Order: sequence, then structure tokens, then C-alpha cells
Amino acid sequence: MRLRTRLFAFSFLQLLALGALFVLTGYLLQQGILPLVEDRIRHQAITVAEHLSTDLEIPLGAQDEAGVREALAAATGEDPDFAGAVVKGADGTVVAQLGAGDGAKPSRPVVESRDVNVEGYRLGTVEVMFSRRRIDDAQRWFLQMAAVAGLALAMGALVSFRFIRAILDPMNRIMEFARHLEEGHLERRIPPDVAVSELKALVGQLNRMADGLEQRDAQLELQRDDLAAAREAALAASKAKSNFLANMSHEIRTPLNGILGVCDLLTDTSMDAVQSDYLRTMRVSADRLLVVINDILDISKIEAGKMAVERVRVELPELVRDVLRLFAGAAADKGLRLRVEAEAFTPRFLQTDPTRLTQVLSNLVSNAIKFTNEGEVAVEIHLDNLSGRAAVRLSVRDEGIGMSAEQLARVFQPFEQGDISTTRRFGGTGLGLAISRNLVNLMGGELRVDSRAGEGSRFDVVLPSTEQGPHVDTLSGHRVVLAGIRSAEARQVGRVLRDLGAEVVEVADAAAVDPLLFSGTDVLLVSARADAGVVRQLAEQPGVPPLAVLRGLGCPPGLEARPELLLPVFGADAVDLVLGQRRVVAAQPALPRAERSLRVLVAEDNRINQMLVTRMLETLGHHVKVVANGRLAVDAVMAGDVDLVLMDIQMPEMDGLEAARAIRRAGQVAVPIIALTANAMQGDAEVCLEAGMNDYLTKPVERAKLAEAVARIGGPPSVDLG
Repeated sequence: MRLRTRLFAFSFLQLLALGALFVLTGYLLQQGILPLVEDRIRHQAITVAEHLSTDLEIPLGAQDEAGVREALAAATGEDPDFAGAVVKGADGTVVAQLGAGDGAKPSRPVVESRDVNVEGYRLGTVEVMFSRRRIDDAQRWFLQMAAVAGLALAMGALVSFRFIRAILDPMNRIMEFARHLEEGHLERRIPPDVAVSELKALVGQLNRMADGLEQRDAQLELQRDDLAAAREAALAASKAKSNFLANMSHEIRTPLNGILGVCDLLTDTSMDAVQSDYLRTMRVSADRLLVVINDILDISKIEAGKMAVERVRVELPELVRDVLRLFAGAAADKGLRLRVEAEAFTPRFLQTDPTRLTQVLSNLVSNAIKFTNEGEVAVEIHLDNLSGRAAVRLSVRDEGIGMSAEQLARVFQPFEQGDISTTRRFGGTGLGLAISRNLVNLMGGELRVDSRAGEGSRFDVVLPSTEQGPHVDTLSGHRVVLAGIRSAEARQVGRVLRDLGAEVVEVADAAAVDPLLFSGTDVLLVSARADAGVVRQLAEQPGVPPLAVLRGLGCPPGLEARPELLLPVFGADAVDLVLGQRRVVAAQPALPRAERSLRVLVAEDNRINQMLVTRMLETLGHHVKVVANGRLAVDAVMAGDVDLVLMDIQMPEMDGLEAARAIRRAGQVAVPIIALTANAMQGDAEVCLEAGMNDYLTKPVERAKLAEAVARIGGPPSVDLG
């Protein structure tokens, strides 16, 4: 309800109360007070009349006028309401009277009369009169009080109305002023001619507030202009940075593609030991340069908010083993023990980005090996929780130089690496950990660190998990015999099997396994390093349980094609082996050679890259034609002698994107096109696909990835050129 309505309602109620007061006063006078007073006076008159009728028997019977008067005076006393009395004889003549006579009666008196009787004989009558003055006084007093109250209420209503006007007018101005402020009219002000001092002070305060808002708005307008200019400058700088990174990537990756490609091709030639060492040094140096380039591009994508991660179902044991295979040689070269343990109840699958998780783990393991001179580097996988949710923790722990509290505070900042001496001794850009933390955050997890100077470091990658691992009694009632397995490996395998409820029997020498153990044993597990003849003899013994092989990361497949349990041992793998869901792991296949040759068109303007890609494709069994720009590529495809196109993006005359669009516009939709580019920025793959290409390869090109892409996209040739 608005204030105006409330105030007028208050005034109306005052007037209504005034009318009610008059009505109530009249009602009380007519129905309550006046009848009560009149009844009291009448009762008094009756009482006096009855007393006189008794007191006048003797004097009236004796015709004693003086006695009659004396009786009248004695009965009436000094009652203020008594107005007069008249005594008449039996014949109606007035014997005596007191007070007003018949000719001087008060106005509307209360009259009561009684007969004076003696032994049934009527001597006369007595009549008494009482005045109504008290009734008239009471009525007059109530009317006066009502008039005073009515006048007071009327004055109050008048004052209220004037007060309402004194408040409402300024309030209306204030509300109108507030509406103008809301609409942005900061130049409006409230007139100061206000009668109420409090409202006048409020008006002054509001006007001063409007002055401040107007000044602030002017300052904000200037700041908005400055911010708009700064935003435009930042966008221009960001675009320039992106263009610079794209050009830098292209200019560095193009010659780097030549270096790595030549190294790859040279591995197929005959070389002496010195040349092989030189080649290995060249390859390692080029790979390190590629890592630096990728780190710079990744941190740029993260800063620009363009780094995207996928979420797929990843087999965690295989991912961890792939990372460890990459660094097993580096750890061995430094004489470090690379120890890996997985909690038995760890789930096999994890919903995450396999590429980015591999990148993070590779960086952490690489750092651990790099900063550790002796001792061990341990990778441990455990169950954990993340903000109350189930999670898996992958820990990388080393016994290296460690970090001080000051170094820990900035360890995840880009381009930070302990101190200058650390950078000189161990190298690196200081981007790896900054990138890793951002990637883990994008995957919905946390990257934690704990370190002390001189005592080593531990990094924990904690990722949410929705998968279930084996339970504590999954292998209850099963027995596994470990035969000829080294103590360290036996401890790891035995711990996992026992945690899952299995019975474990260890035999130090595979040749000394007692056949009595065969009964009730589910799996006989031997080391991949065991003598093949001993294993064969075990396998030929009657009643022997299923035979399986425990193989470490650095041990190639052997011992025929038998079920394997790979180190590090995960509980899910152990369950599969014991319960009969066996996995036979074959040796890593060589690069596939095409059974039928494809006619491949290579559109590339760099002569070194032309030679490298041509040689790689020829070693895969394909026939190659090379052109130096996109226009020639369009002409070659239109000539109809091409099964597959490898298209560089940046070429003279017509670039690869425009060439792909021209080929598709010409109706050549059946010819697959694979982009071959040195650009590796966010969105480059999408641009290539939108232009009509089928796949995307980033330089430097590896033969394995090229072979996979050609096999996947190329399809069968139209003509057999084998």
C-alpha cells in the first residue's frame, strides 16, 4: 500500500471515530445514563411520599395545619432534588404545601402522590415533586464532553491532513527523482523547498548523492573508453601472438621434419657404431626440440582458453605401462631403479583424456629421472577421494634433489625451474609442470606436490573415477604358485594376489616345483626370464595347472604364446588370469607393408619434405607423385590417376585449403585428402576438415603415424600397381 493511501486512510479513520463518538454518546445518554438517573429520582420521590402518608395521619386527622407543615418539613429534609409538596384534604382543598405550589411547579418534575388513610377512612392526599435538574445537568455535561472530543478530533484530522501534505509532496518528488536516477538521468535534482526538517536533510543528502553519481559516471565513461581501447589492443596482441606462434610452428617444424625424417630413414641403412651413436644423438636432440615447441604451443593454448580435453574410457594399466616403457631406458642409463606398484583394488578403466594423461605422467616421470642421481623413481597407483568422490591417485616419487619451500611456492608457474643453477645443470624450459597442472585441472582432477630439499619430491595426479575395481574376496578360494620369480617381483605379485583373497605359494626355482602342488592350483606363474627348457618340462608334466608367464616392461615376449601377467601387476589383470580370462600378448608388429600399392599424390613445396615423404611412402609399398603447389595438385586429381592425396597447407600460388575446396567443388569427393602441415594450433584440424579433407597429420611426420593414416583413409586402390 502506498504512503499516500495510508495517510488518507488514517485521516478518514479519525473522522469516522468522531462520528462514532457522537453516536455512542447519544446512545449512552438515551439508553443508559439518563434513565438510570431518572429512576433514582423517582425512587426517592416514592420513598418520601410513602413516609408522608404515614406521618400525616395524626395531624391531618386533627386538622392541624401546623403539624402538617412540620411533618412535611421533617420528611423532605434538605434533599437538593426536592421541589415541593402539597397536602390536600378529603374534599380536595389544600391543607398545606411546601416549596413550589401549583402555580410554581418546576419544568417536567417527577411527581408522586399517596392517599392518607386512617382505619380505611381517607383523610386526604399528599403529593411530592422532585426536580429533573440532575438529569439535565448530566445530559448537558455529556454533550459538552462530546463537543470537546469532536473538536479535538477535527483539529487532529486537520493537522494530520496538513502533515500528510507536508510529507507526501516531498516524498513524491523523491520517488520521481529515484525514477529518473533509475533511467540514468543523473542531472536531475530535488527542489530544496521542503518544510519538514528531516525530509529536507534527506533531500539534501540525495542531491549530494546524485552529484557523486554523476561525477562517478563521468569517470566510468572515461574508464570504459580506456578499457575498450585496452581490450582492442589485447585482442590485437593475442591475434598477433597466435599468428606468430602459428608461423613459428610452421617455420621450425618444417626443417625439424626433415631432420627427424632423415633420422628415421637412416635407421634402415647400414652404419657402424660411431655413425649409429651420432644418429641417436641427432634424434634425441631433435625430439627434445620438438618437446620444447609443443610445450610453448600448449601453454599458449591454455592461456588463451583454447585447450580442450576429451573424456573416453581408458585402460589405465596399458597407459601406465606405455609411459614406463618410454623411460625405462633412461632410468637404466642412470642406474636408477624404476619401481611401479598398483593397489590391488584399482579399477582397470578411467574416464579421462588418454593423450593428456600420458603427457602429464611422462613429464612427471621424466622430471623424476632427470633430478635423481641415485636411488629409485617410484610410480604408485592407489584409490583416493576428490571432494568426497571416488578417485584414483597416480603418484610419481623420486629420491632426487627435492625443493625448498620457496621453490615449492612457484613450482607450477610458467618458465620457473628451481633456480638458475638448476636450469644450467638439468636444462628444460620450466613449462612442463605449469602445463601439467592446467591439463589435470581441465580433466577435473588435482595435481599435488610434496617435497623437501635434499629428500626428493612426490607429485600426485588425482583424477575422479566412476569405475569399480576388484573386491577384497574376488579370488578367495583360489591358489597361485609363483615359480622362479625374483624376490622383488614375487613380493609385488604376491601382495596383489593376497589382497584379493588368493592363496600364494612361492617356489624359488622353477625346476624344483613339487608336482604335489599341482592339485588345487589354478595358475602356475613362471618368469619370462626362466629357461625355456625348464618351462617346457613343467608344461609336459601330468596334472600341471595352466601355465602363465610374468613379464616385465623390458622383457620381450617369448616362451611361446602363453597367457601373460604384465608388470606392474594390476588387480584386474590378476583376476582375469586366475579366473581363466587369459590374455596372450604377442610381439610388437612391424610397420605394415601394403599388399597393394596406392597411387599417392604428395603436394609439398619444400624439397626436403618432398624427399622424406616420398621415401617413407615407398618403403610402405606405395607409388608417389610429387607436385609443388595446390594448383598442380588440383590438376593432378582432375586427371584421374590419384588414389590418395597428402596435402601441405602452406604452398605458393594456391594453398592446401583452397586446393582441397577446389577438388571437392569439382566433384572429386571420393579421393581422400590427408592434411600434412607444420601448423599445430588449436582449431587447425577443424579448419582442414571443414575444407573437405579427411584426416590431419602434424609435422614432423613419423612413419608409423603416416602408415596408420594411409591404411585407415586410403582404402583399396583403383588399379593394382604391385
